[in-house]
Amino acid sequence: MSKFRRLRERERVKIEALLKLGCSRRKIARQLGVAPSTISREIRLAGRIYEPSQAQQLSHRRSRRRRSGRFKLRGPLELRVRSHLLADWSPEQIVGVMRQKGRPEVSVASIYRFIERDHANGGYLKSHLRVLRRQRKDRKKPKWRKYQGSLQDRTPISERPRVVERRERLGDIERDTVFGAKNGSLVLTMVDRRSRLTRIAWIEKKCSRLIHQATVRTLRGQIVRTITNDNGTEFARHLETAKALKAPVYFSKAYAAWERGTNENTNGLLRQYLPRRQAIGPLTRKQIRALEDKLNHRPRKCLNFETPHEVHRRLSLAARVLR
Repeated sequence: MSKFRRLRERERVKIEALLKLGCSRRKIARQLGVAPSTISREIRLAGRIYEPSQAQQLSHRRSRRRRSGRFKLRGPLELRVRSHLLADWSPEQIVGVMRQKGRPEVSVASIYRFIERDHANGGYLKSHLRVLRRQRKDRKKPKWRKYQGSLQDRTPISERPRVVERRERLGDIERDTVFGAKNGSLVLTMVDRRSRLTRIAWIEKKCSRLIHQATVRTLRGQIVRTITNDNGTEFARHLETAKALKAPVYFSKAYAAWERGTNENTNGLLRQYLPRRQAIGPLTRKQIRALEDKLNHRPRKCLNFETPHEVHRRLSLAARVLR
């Protein structure tokens, strides 16, 4: 099959002559040694009457536009993109928000090229891109059985109401822990499945009592209908948590992280600010609030490029009106 290539002016003269002889587009393509789609596109763009010189000028103008638009981030647009990158927005999020506002002025690929050019010139925009999660290592023999006895009276996720799966309401929380280096202090993350709003608490050490107290302290006064977490021993006081918040606690299956996909994805975002190889904390309230703002005020593709804060606020107001 012939590969695509650009036509030259003398080939356009041949196209005109062959068209006048009544040749088909496929026959013209074979004569010139190009793909049939190249001929079809050439004739379509030329209009009702094919004229070689006009087709050549049109091709030249298109080529100039493509070359001039390769790095078109300049002026106010460059400043706007740069400010979003410094706020840790991804190129896809930047373009998504621009499209929502009716201003698709730049592509995702152009922003990545802009970042690479900035990096080559000694800039630091590349450091604000999300850190990719490391590939998981193969586990050997599962160890969850050794602490199974310390998690009595667990309610499996299979008994959780089906409405939670549909993400139709606020208050269905996924809970997990993020550890730093040497498994010292940790961060407790609590994410609303519908709005993706994230609450964070710093914990001095792995302790079920501290986890319970932090959960109740952080979620008290919020809309809480269900809580779902994994089988970590830090959640051993789940019955006390359920009683304090008046919300049942469910446990996912062992090594089934996809059953808490919202929380797992959020933890991956949080790792941009709390790398695995660094110790966590101690974190002040101001630092915790800054981390929450980073996650809750960043547009999400799954929310049609709204932020978790915007979605949670809108749905909370709607719930009050319905009352």
